[in-house]
Amino acid sequence: MPIINLALSGGGLKSFSQVAVIKKLEELDIKINAIAGTSMGALIASLVAIGLDASAIETELLKLEAIFDKEKYLLKPSSKHLPFTQEKLVGGYVDGEIIENILDTLFDKYDIKYIKDVKIPLAIPSVDLKSGKLIVFVSHPEIYTSIDTVETNIKLSKAIRASASIPMVISSCPFKDYLLIDGGIKLNVPVPLLRSYSTHKILAITAKDEVETLSDTPGIVTTINQVYKIMSTEFDIYLSKEAEYQINIPVGRKQLSIGEGKHIITKSTEYVESLNIFDKLKSD
Repeated sequence: MPIINLALSGGGLKSFSQVAVIKKLEELDIKINAIAGTSMGALIASLVAIGLDASAIETELLKLEAIFDKEKYLLKPSSKHLPFTQEKLVGGYVDGEIIENILDTLFDKYDIKYIKDVKIPLAIPSVDLKSGKLIVFVSHPEIYTSIDTVETNIKLSKAIRASASIPMVISSCPFKDYLLIDGGIKLNVPVPLLRSYSTHKILAITAKDEVETLSDTPGIVTTINQVYKIMSTEFDIYLSKEAEYQINIPVGRKQLSIGEGKHIITKSTEYVESLNIFDKLKSD
């Protein structure tokens, strides 16, 4: 049986495309030895790590999407920003604790609370806003060999929340002395973390599109956004090249397109079926 390590990039709803690859790996009986995920990829990696198959992962993701679509959590600023509230949010208008509570309910169904409860070795990156350090949450510290700042005594829901705390959107996640933000700021494609788990070859999955060409002279905000897109795209390409295998699924600019989840999974499944890389994975 072929064995690989799997790195899942961040990308908001675009990361739903990763389900198609997980499904294909199952069909080919390719075993996942260890898995790492950033931001939305951290959620999907966690669902793999607790032992769910691709079909169950798709079901849970679409249920979560339906909750966010119904409640409009990403469109409603938290009341914690009001001047008379004692508890204040930092770094975003959406209260990240809402996400953590929803994930607690999900993982309770599978008797999972802490990251150390998962079955497959898992690594989730986040960034400490105060120091700029990469903080890595790992499930199996006894076999994780990196010199990264490692934390293991944390709820799985909080680790995912921290990794998905998109600056300016989702509030930073307080944990110990850290103030944690999206792991994609430093490691959107978490290939290096898997090198610390084992020597198995790595498959990296991304969902990047080409940087959009600007038609007009950009203003300040547009310039900032464009610079960020250029930098993040190039860094993702650089990190992906550290993996033995790479799959990029171009699903368009749908990062926060709530309601597009099923469409993304369907189109990604069609795209994945057209790839030849799985023959190489199977033979290696």
